[in-house]
Amino acid sequence: MAKAKLKKRNKKKDVTEPDEFILTVSSAFSYLMEHKLMLAGSILAILLVVVAVGGTAYYRNSYVQRASMEFGDALQYFHAGAEATPANATAIKNALKGFKKVTKEYSVSPFAKYSRLYIARCYQLLGKTDRAIEEYKTALQKLGEEPLAVPWRVTAAYADQSELKEMESLLGKNGVMMEPYLRYSLAMLYETKGEKEKAIEELKKVKDQFPSSPFAEDARKALELLK
Repeated sequence: MAKAKLKKRNKKKDVTEPDEFILTVSSAFSYLMEHKLMLAGSILAILLVVVAVGGTAYYRNSYVQRASMEFGDALQYFHAGAEATPANATAIKNALKGFKKVTKEYSVSPFAKYSRLYIARCYQLLGKTDRAIEEYKTALQKLGEEPLAVPWRVTAAYADQSELKEMESLLGKNGVMMEPYLRYSLAMLYETKGEKEKAIEELKKVKDQFPSSPFAEDARKALELLK
């Protein structure tokens, strides 16, 4: 009998007391109505942030893609000119123009730094040794000022795979061997001009500062010949 009374009392309590879920929903709805302007503004602000972030990401990807396309075009001209016998000066000049465009219009893309390297190589092929030396020195100066790592997945869609593999084999993944390559190339130009002391200085930097690079052994051999 006691159990029956207890069940009855509990049942009566369930019916007469307000439902907690209904109370919660009602309170939330009332809050929304009272603060609808403030909430609408907050939602709009959130949407603007989302749009801004998405737009920035889209612009950044688009920017890098355009830089990649310009760099890829210039690289094709470079190979066409460098692989010809003798070197095709017209193709080299077209390549030079393209690489300069990348450094000017896409200066904050990773391709600007690689373009500086090829600008120096273009002048070298055109027989302008002094200008090539200046460009190698500029490329070295810019190493700490411009991004280096190339987004390979983006690049792969816009540049020939063989060209990417060539760059990676020459400069390492994401250009980690850029500095020793630049210094070794600069040393070779100094040696060509008969500026022995400057050549030795750059070769020692390659050998001592980058002992694990593929250019360290070449630098050591070159130093022995210059003694």
